[in-house]
Amino acid sequence: MRTVRIALTAILMAVMLLGQGSAAQAGIDTNHYLVQVNKATIPWLFAVGSFCEGVPEGIEISPDDNGSSRLKFATVKEGKNGKQTISLSDTVTGTASDNQDGEYKFIYLNSATYDYNGSRVNVHMVDNFTVVGESVNYSVSFEWGWAFETDDFGLEQTKDNSGKLINVSISPEIFATADGETEDPNVIKGSWEKFSTYGDPFNCDPL
Repeated sequence: MRTVRIALTAILMAVMLLGQGSAAQAGIDTNHYLVQVNKATIPWLFAVGSFCEGVPEGIEISPDDNGSSRLKFATVKEGKNGKQTISLSDTVTGTASDNQDGEYKFIYLNSATYDYNGSRVNVHMVDNFTVVGESVNYSVSFEWGWAFETDDFGLEQTKDNSGKLINVSISPEIFATADGETEDPNVIKGSWEKFSTYGDPFNCDPL
């Protein structure tokens, strides 16, 4: 896990330097944001259970308190006439336990690009969640694209009481689907594209 974080940090720094050079040439205003959190409690949306393929009946897996680390990087490129391109890369690693004292390790990887032309956002997202331990070894992932309309779009920053940046997210955040099967009504009709899907990421990716 440590090796993954070090390598990812090096890649992100290289992207930052390259982005600064190309943005300056094109006259695009570019800003970078880095969130790094260690030994934190990063909650899951739900406990992973036997409804996920590969998890034995009766087992429920949840993240350990103060057992997670996050490295999240955002690049915002602002062009003319309200156009924006926001790129987000999010990595969460850590330990988890089940209701029978089983121990696990997990990694969550998500990268997304949001292209906004002033009225429409085109989204491309790649997502993966893997948990390993005891008798469980499962992974779910997807690569999807979709689009939605909005007249106000941008990056939101969350800071703690000391002013430290602890999260970045896009707003509004409209996902392709609300049930994993049908297109969300807030998405532009027919825009949801499933380039690849492995397992059941909607119901078995808790992050």
